[in-house]
Amino acid sequence: GQRSKDVAAATMARMEEDLAGGREREERREAKIAELEAQVYEAERVSESEQRQRVHAQEQVRALTGESHGALERGAVQPSRMAEAALEMLNRCADNAEKATAKVYADAAMLAGDSNGGTQQRTAVGIVLSDKIVDMTVPGSPAHALGVLQKGDEVLMVDGHKVSAATAMVMLRGDDA
Repeated sequence: GQRSKDVAAATMARMEEDLAGGREREERREAKIAELEAQVYEAERVSESEQRQRVHAQEQVRALTGESHGALERGAVQPSRMAEAALEMLNRCADNAEKATAKVYADAAMLAGDSNGGTQQRTAVGIVLSDKIVDMTVPGSPAHALGVLQKGDEVLMVDGHKVSAATAMVMLRGDDA
């Protein structure tokens, strides 16, 4: 009688605590995803800016070395040490920005596979999915290096087997996830 009611009430209280804890973990996960999305946006913005600066510096060096059409008309000029150093610095900055962007993407990919409050899961091939739709390929991963998948592509088959939204990620995780 009363003991059964007490046990049931205690069990119900534990279940409500577990549910509340799950909600808190999900809220933290969503906040982390939003933070990473902001970092990805900023990293992409910085990377694009660095790339534009690199291209501009390369154009200036080509002009100074006589490789551009206008420089040929004026006569070739040797680039200054300062111009060469500036180009090297811009190349290093752009490389660092690309590495930082890749790290943010990798962090986002690991978090995107995080489904139970802290246990991170990654695909073995570097694909981040929402259901069966490709969100991104992780820079440096096999999927990114191959260059076949693009954001928005739908995964229909894995290893010759049709997949559903529920099975696509499982089949892509492989044995080393």
